[in-house]
Amino acid sequence: MVDSDDIHIIPGSVDSHFHTLIMEEKSLPAPDILRTCFDAGLAYGLDIAVSLDDFEQRRQRLTPFPHVYLTAGFHPSQAGSRRFPEVESELRRRLSDPRVVALGEVGLDFYRNHGTPAEQADLVVSQIELANEYTLPLIIHNREAASELYDLFRAHPPIAESVMHCFSADADTARRFLDLGFTISFGGNVTYKRSEPIREAARLVPADRILTETDAPFLAPQAVRGKPNHPGYVGYTYEFLATLRGETSTADLVSHTKKNFERIFSVVPSR
Repeated sequence: MVDSDDIHIIPGSVDSHFHTLIMEEKSLPAPDILRTCFDAGLAYGLDIAVSLDDFEQRRQRLTPFPHVYLTAGFHPSQAGSRRFPEVESELRRRLSDPRVVALGEVGLDFYRNHGTPAEQADLVVSQIELANEYTLPLIIHNREAASELYDLFRAHPPIAESVMHCFSADADTARRFLDLGFTISFGGNVTYKRSEPIREAARLVPADRILTETDAPFLAPQAVRGKPNHPGYVGYTYEFLATLRGETSTADLVSHTKKNFERIFSVVPSR
């Protein structure tokens, strides 16, 4: 069981990006955590794919949680090891699952050696085209590749409003992606002492274009840094962002992100 004292949820809040099975690899009791989070007022969660290999396991694990939705897609770590034509039919089948509300996470990662840049870009473009066919949003991974991603999305624009996940760049980069129609999601890294460029970006993002996330089990907020992250810590990021942005109250930011989540992922309001 999870200690309820280790859960910091503001009622109505959203965790728009976490990885249930990776949480369990870090010895976190994901179902217990999620149950406690929803009891405390979490409105929605989104469990994010990195490949299709564990889709059924993810779907079955999350069956008891109707307000946790799923994505399907290929992370850049799959570039070079997966030829898209060989997996396209399986991905199409997953995108037809009613619990799947987005494609991703997909993007570019030039920090780690995930295939070649060309292989990563090809995987992105193939998934943009598929997302556009299904009119689904994309969840975008960016690590040290913001300029390349911007050029790629200008050439291959998503039809549906899509999300720059766990934003880690500066204000100018945020403006460029906002101009392309993206929503910007902030995680625990915005709370870190050396994250002033990210904080500058968080100040300028409009209320109707912002989301919050944990990226659990990664990037725990500063208040609990060093622990494996989980959705129960999303409240720390909400409070930090609300103060940073000069919101009237944390509840106002919660209201904005809940509405944004419902709009982007075509979710019927829960509560």
